[in-house]
Amino acid sequence: MAFELNRIIIDLRQPSGAKLNRTKGQIKEKYPSTTSSLISEQVDAIVEAINCSEYQLVLGVNNSGKSCTIAALLEILALEGYTVLYMANTDTRIDKTLIKLIKRKVKFHHISSNKHYT
Repeated sequence: MAFELNRIIIDLRQPSGAKLNRTKGQIKEKYPSTTSSLISEQVDAIVEAINCSEYQLVLGVNNSGKSCTIAALLEILALEGYTVLYMANTDTRIDKTLIKLIKRKVKFHHISSNKHYT
């Protein structure tokens, strides 16, 4: 397991395989309240992440909707029963996403060197 994680994280190996194998239409139909406020590209990013078996990077310029996309993705994965490790380069970025999860009433644990919230 540690060797495989090393290959994924350190060697930057591309994610492989479909985890849930869901289509955009299936996601929008099953989670209309989560996806209704998102634009098409945000839903595409969610579908790509849901269908990934290992990890997904969400990249974009400032104010492009990354936090909204990630919050919606985390909500869907929580509803599907998954446990997710969410990381970002700053505590501010994580806090911005977690505020959106609080508004969506998604349960989570937040652990950092400065604080631990449930």
